[in-house]
Amino acid sequence: MTRTRFGLIVLALATLLAASCGLNRSAYQRGMPPPPEGNPVDLYRIVPGDVLSIDGGKHQELNSQSVRVDERGDINLLYVGKIRVVGKTKAELEAAINAAYRESGNYEDPQVSVNVLTLYYFVDGQVRVPGKKQYLREITLYRAIVDAGGFNEFAAPSRVLLMRPGPGGVNKVYKINIRRVMRGAPDSVVILPNDVIRVPKSIF
Repeated sequence: MTRTRFGLIVLALATLLAASCGLNRSAYQRGMPPPPEGNPVDLYRIVPGDVLSIDGGKHQELNSQSVRVDERGDINLLYVGKIRVVGKTKAELEAAINAAYRESGNYEDPQVSVNVLTLYYFVDGQVRVPGKKQYLREITLYRAIVDAGGFNEFAAPSRVLLMRPGPGGVNKVYKINIRRVMRGAPDSVVILPNDVIRVPKSIF
């Protein structure tokens, strides 16, 4: 093999490696993750593929237990047809739906409420029940681990990783010592939808 050809192969491999690393980039953060500015469920913005439940209040004909947001970011509603929902918070969507029903002339005082059914966080590694967990309410980091069955006998509670999706496809990664919480420190780290909690294996 000539030196030139060998150099081209090395360059190609380096390019592929850089590209593959860019698919799942992570940036370690110093300190603790910042607290949310409100209830994470209320702050969540709807994306295509989310599934919603709709409660029509006193107008039960408007109830729907499973409405999927299509790839364009719309849902289809009785009497009003398609309505844009992508990027809206729960409160913003409720306001838009109620306004649409009033403007349709079918209802004077609609009181529709919405819940997002596809809010999840993930617990991975050395816990007793790892996997995808539905985000039903605001939950703290240690509470989430307890709800996943707690640490198993191989866990390293002093090196728990919290991975949080950030802008530009970069995950923010925080290393947190849960032993402090187990010894009585405040459990102050609030989990957000789509967070990944990873409990590593102890080296001993």
